[in-house]
Amino acid sequence: MPAALGFSQETGIPFDLGIIRNHYVGRTFIEPTQQIRQLGVRLKHNANRAVVEGRRIVLVDDHAILRDGLRSVLERESDLTIVGEASTREEGLAVVARVEPDIVLMDLKLSASSDYEGLALCAQLAKAHNGIGLLVLTTFLDDRLVVEAVHAGARGYVVKDVDTTELVRAIRAVSRGESAFDSRSASAVVRSLN
Repeated sequence: MPAALGFSQETGIPFDLGIIRNHYVGRTFIEPTQQIRQLGVRLKHNANRAVVEGRRIVLVDDHAILRDGLRSVLERESDLTIVGEASTREEGLAVVARVEPDIVLMDLKLSASSDYEGLALCAQLAKAHNGIGLLVLTTFLDDRLVVEAVHAGARGYVVKDVDTTELVRAIRAVSRGESAFDSRSASAVVRSLN
């Protein structure tokens, strides 16, 4: 029963719309009523989609080995799925348009010619994809860059030496529409307000 209540709270679906059917190895199965089946059609394009289906993520970084490492770490989480990867701004725009992810986890440096190409990508994605969660994961920790990323549409900013737990927490927060900053990035935002 507690699992069904938790499911109800996470998805926003009223508990009385489902019927508890069976308990099996610590999992609760819910047999939907007709009312919840109709609601399921509306969930497809609802903000709760990420809770029901999992968070769909696109990785944008110019280093393939980093993308591979992120993929292996993040896909250990049952609610996170990598649905695309890109190494350049152009690839990032194309992949995001094609797979329509919930979150884009992106670096600021996407080529040898520019240290901040990711800022332009962030602004383009925010403008073209209303509601998309943009989370910057970078080696650059500069007050000005953190603020510029937020102004470009990023909901979060974390430095690449962040631990896995903190990165996953940031991804989940951004997917819920919240802001997510590691402690040093948050300090940079606060300093910029003074």
